[in-house]
Amino acid sequence: MGFPGENGIGFRRNISLLEEVKYTGLFAFKYSPRPNTPSLAMDDAIPEEEKGRRLAVVQEKQREIQAAGMRRWPGKRFEVLSAESRAASTSGPGTPHRTA
Repeated sequence: MGFPGENGIGFRRNISLLEEVKYTGLFAFKYSPRPNTPSLAMDDAIPEEEKGRRLAVVQEKQREIQAAGMRRWPGKRFEVLSAESRAASTSGPGTPHRTA
């Protein structure tokens, strides 16, 4: 969050996209300049505090989306490739592309 030039409209579009697509998982980070990239020469006018606020909003929205999606699974059966077993349970990737 906070790529140079990202404005309020662009940020709101990101949130709208999350709500529309309902990703099962998300990797989101605050923008930071990296050597040898075109963005290094761009003006990074978005303050760190605002980047952090935007990231927190995205992460909270994603938590809500994931929680809603997980409420669909109790009582359902699907295949799981057993990757780790314990006394009373096993876990691994499952057919709905989630770890079960």
